[in-house]
Amino acid sequence: MSARRVSHGPAAASRDRLTSRPYTAKDAVFEQILNDAGVYGHRYDAEVPSNLEEIKERLLRPRRSLSPSRFSRQEFRNFQAHVHDAKEESDVRRNVIPVLAGQNVTIASAKNRSFKGLPPLTKANIADAKPDFYDGSGPWDLNQRVLDEIGDKIIPCPEKNLPLLPNFFLEAKGPMAPFPIGFRQALQDNGLGARAMDSLRFYGEPGSKTYDKKALSISTVYQSGRLDLYGTYSTPPSAGADQDGSQMIEIDCWRLDRDWDGFRRGASAFRNAREWAKEQRDEAIRCANAKAVALARGGSAADTDESGVPGAVEEHDRGGAAPGPGWCWWGW
Repeated sequence: MSARRVSHGPAAASRDRLTSRPYTAKDAVFEQILNDAGVYGHRYDAEVPSNLEEIKERLLRPRRSLSPSRFSRQEFRNFQAHVHDAKEESDVRRNVIPVLAGQNVTIASAKNRSFKGLPPLTKANIADAKPDFYDGSGPWDLNQRVLDEIGDKIIPCPEKNLPLLPNFFLEAKGPMAPFPIGFRQALQDNGLGARAMDSLRFYGEPGSKTYDKKALSISTVYQSGRLDLYGTYSTPPSAGADQDGSQMIEIDCWRLDRDWDGFRRGASAFRNAREWAKEQRDEAIRCANAKAVALARGGSAADTDESGVPGAVEEHDRGGAAPGPGWCWWGW
């Protein structure tokens, strides 16, 4: 069988979609296809996120759940054994990730769901993103008007009762998987997350969007004891493109299985990043709800105060349904 040629013009993209299987992160050309759409990862001349120091400071905060009195050296040795014994990706998801994530976390998440509900990042024929897990917010947190108007930009899955506004992702890889696969998956995940966050941030304000280089979407990749964490911000459309691009930057990485202190630093960063990402969602939702209430009253999206009180969501204004199959409050 001859290798597929990759052409990125609109006609070729349409032809690809009709005549060949989708490109996936396992294909070496996958990253280039995203680059051609303005979705970048490896660019050493790229500007760092404007909120990079804020994110780094947050990642460094200690966690009581990982203090010496709560996470013992024996528990760390058990974690090392899980890392060593994990031969397949399923072993990683079952035995390694729950220790990294911790217990008693109440952040809305879903596992292993295809993002069929979001517009693709490129016109080329690529597979839908399918993160091993993602964090989002409940549909009932958003004003129904917002859901009606921009739901197609922030609801990742056809099942409307799964978390929306995804902006934190994990890709867990087995030890034999080529490292670039996880990176390419993170690049796609974060590109979709950054675009969803901007859709909500600038809701109700057509023509007012600014590119402030704030990284509001976080992707993590775990493989063979190593955790990489990336942040992504939106960029203006590239030449000839009709939608925004994005830039992903590696914020930090940790070796989790080498020593007790290293695990505690990396796991603290992971857990802190999840909470930070939730705070960004909560703020974007608060502001969007305030704008929706102002618009419903005949005003403009600018007719809100900093407190966000006008955006309080009345019970009859809430959107979405109760949690359904596939939903979890981080119970891996």
